[in-house]
Amino acid sequence: TPVRGSVDLGSLRTVFSASAPLLPADNERFHAKYGHWIRQLYGSTETGTISVNLAADVTGSLASVGTPLPDVRFDVVDDRGRAVPTGEEGEVRIASPGAITRYDGNAEATASSFRDGWYWSGDLGRLDACGALTLTGRTKLLINRGGFKVNPLEVEEAIAAHPKVREVAVVGAPSGHGDDLVRCVIVASEPCTPDEIVAHCATRIADYKVPSRIEFRESLPRSETGKLLRHEL
Repeated sequence: TPVRGSVDLGSLRTVFSASAPLLPADNERFHAKYGHWIRQLYGSTETGTISVNLAADVTGSLASVGTPLPDVRFDVVDDRGRAVPTGEEGEVRIASPGAITRYDGNAEATASSFRDGWYWSGDLGRLDACGALTLTGRTKLLINRGGFKVNPLEVEEAIAAHPKVREVAVVGAPSGHGDDLVRCVIVASEPCTPDEIVAHCATRIADYKVPSRIEFRESLPRSETGKLLRHEL
């Protein structure tokens, strides 16, 4: 949000971000402007607060949501519930005394999400050697591009680095061949063309991740709390 007039943030001590992943580049822009790093917090409606990045030096882990709060546990597993090696991506499971245990009136969703004392979050992430978690996406958001799985957050981060891009959202769209197209919707800060975006992506991500459908809009649909509404794209 543009700051109008002078603002004295001299008493500001700690800044947290939650609800959606915060790109390191945005964190760096905030620090350059206000002199504080933003610490990412992880939580869900089903579990309450899960973790927060309280590293003494947060500069080396800007994308991390830290380690679990007391009495909360999480791990990163494959689709069979087996722990994946450190640094590899998998689904995040959470066990918390503050978690619910079922969805009332929805036995199918309960069976899918609550198993053996764990809440299967649908979030993708990886653990580092210290047990700190970095979120990398959502299982339900993955785009199936000719059998390859494309994480839209990775594509968004690449496109967001373009100097003419103010905001970007990436989703899958039916291709007509049984898989998905990689589709992106961009809010540009100045005139920009699809060819510029493709050329920019070609040096940053694999060919199959480069969007084949690129649209420009005046704004992206968001909730009252600022969360991107992908289903309205």
